[in-house]
Amino acid sequence: MAIVLEQVRKSYGDQLVLDGISRTIAIGSCIALMGPSGIGKTTLLSLLAGLQSPDFGRITGLPKQRAMVFQENRLIEHANALTNLKLVCGAEYTREVLIEELKKIGIEDVQKPIVEFSGGMKRRVAILRAVLAEAKLLLMDEPFLGLDAERKTQVMEYVKAHCAGKTVVLVTHEEEEAKALGAEIWYLK
Repeated sequence: MAIVLEQVRKSYGDQLVLDGISRTIAIGSCIALMGPSGIGKTTLLSLLAGLQSPDFGRITGLPKQRAMVFQENRLIEHANALTNLKLVCGAEYTREVLIEELKKIGIEDVQKPIVEFSGGMKRRVAILRAVLAEAKLLLMDEPFLGLDAERKTQVMEYVKAHCAGKTVVLVTHEEEEAKALGAEIWYLK
């Protein structure tokens, strides 16, 4: 089975953003959407997430279980990292397991409210939350933006190791990120 995009079009008013995209995403593959700003990368992610519908064409084969890392972190700021993770994680993720997963991406203080985290720490929690969600499709919109080089490498390795078997579609402007994840690159024009 695969996710199939057939002649997908999307406009915002008079501005045509996606014009008849037809592609197939193999289940379990990793796809990196690349291209200039404003070309429709985030719009395509939004369509795959089911947050919007195409104006024309169709998308079939989408799994019901989807997770997304948005450009904004969309965390519950007054809650701590553990609470943010528990919202999407299954029962197999005990408190102890979640603490270990947070440590793997460099988060040690699991009780501090998210509002007190740095931007990079918030980003790592948002990524971890999506990766640990019970989802077969992981959508990531510039997920590594704002991470320093060392943390970025650490988090990319974590994502690659923990997303084996999942279908992953990410937006990036960095070819190195796509390569690090073993992604097939789709250039949108």
